[in-house]
Amino acid sequence: MAQTTPAPASGPGDFAGTWTLGGEVMARNGGGYYYVHGVASAKHIGGGAYTISIVAVEPHWKPGEVIQPFSARQKCTGQQTGTALSISCTVTTGTPGYYPDEFKLDRTNSSSWGGSMAIGNTGRRMKVNFYKI
Repeated sequence: MAQTTPAPASGPGDFAGTWTLGGEVMARNGGGYYYVHGVASAKHIGGGAYTISIVAVEPHWKPGEVIQPFSARQKCTGQQTGTALSISCTVTTGTPGYYPDEFKLDRTNSSSWGGSMAIGNTGRRMKVNFYKI
């Protein structure tokens, strides 16, 4: 019988600090691929609440074609409940057409969170991980 490992103990302030983030490679509409990577800086402001700054870059590529990457600086809010964290962002500066990011994460251990992010306004989600720096 397989044993499951319980989620690590979690509490307010667990996400405070600086994190790298990276997403899975996804197929682009019209051909080619893209993914997201970046850096997040989170400040715990009380209870399960955070203010978060994220700089994200989305490299895009297609064989034989150079495609301008999308990038954005974002101001975000986060809310942690137990081992779950929701992050919603607004773009402060960025490539025209960059949609604000929205993340749903679960704490995997003391130095990482994993989950998904919304892909623009498509209704699709991309797997993403955050790692403490």
